[in-house]
Amino acid sequence: MTVSFGTPMTHHIGYVAKDCEKMARAYERLIGAKFDILPALQVVTLYDGPGCIKVAYGAFGGLVVEIIEVVYGELPHKRWLDTYGEGIQHIGFWVPDPVKATADLVAAGGIIEWIADDTNHTAMGYLTPNSSQADIVNRMHEDCLSYITAAGVGNVAIEFLGPKIQGRMINRWDGEVGDTKTSGSADPQRGGTVSEHPLLGDLVIAKPDNWFTGQRR
Repeated sequence: MTVSFGTPMTHHIGYVAKDCEKMARAYERLIGAKFDILPALQVVTLYDGPGCIKVAYGAFGGLVVEIIEVVYGELPHKRWLDTYGEGIQHIGFWVPDPVKATADLVAAGGIIEWIADDTNHTAMGYLTPNSSQADIVNRMHEDCLSYITAAGVGNVAIEFLGPKIQGRMINRWDGEVGDTKTSGSADPQRGGTVSEHPLLGDLVIAKPDNWFTGQRR
């Protein structure tokens, strides 16, 4: 598949679960999915409050999938879980410029729920509930991801992430996080050590050129 470099490309679907490992193992048992359970991540809410999430990252049916469990913190995943229960909370889109993509969606009526940087998912900014949407966009940079909600899209958030953060996210496989991954050689363009998940490898991380040009094997 080849898409225009300027077109948002689906990167993953994101579930919210009460227990991310339990849901991941259910998909593994039922349809042959493969997941790794990443170490707990300390995060920061949009307004700089403390938070922590656990993430199961993997793939099934040709899709990259993450399952997020909120350990604590007032995060959009918790609000969604409290309102709708377990299920698909967001769709992640790769974009060449997450700041511009976020600003454009805000201009079209979207509301930013969360921004996070590329190294440890900490929010960028000293924001308050009185901060405007423009204030939030101004706190972003090219290494950020963003969650935006909008009317009419079926109660799911849209996540934008760019080239730098997607490389860092994939590199979270490095280390003893499960028996379903192998590590490859270092690649500075990917922000560290390239790792290959049995299913993810064929989709997005076998060769950087495949991903950055929008081509899936």
